[in-house]
Amino acid sequence: MANKKKVHAYTEEFRKEAVRRADQEGNSNQSVAAELGISAQQILQVSHCTRSWA
Repeated sequence: MANKKKVHAYTEEFRKEAVRRADQEGNSNQSVAAELGISAQQILQVSHCTRSWA
């Protein structure tokens, strides 16, 4: 039996806030990701999507 990864569905508000915080001066994807308990890669992926939505 294979182990399944736990999938988290984050709200659009959560994702936008993560990107906003990472874009602030003095913050990095890594620091914000550590605070939120997610990977820096997730912030990077979301930032590409949210910027294309605008």
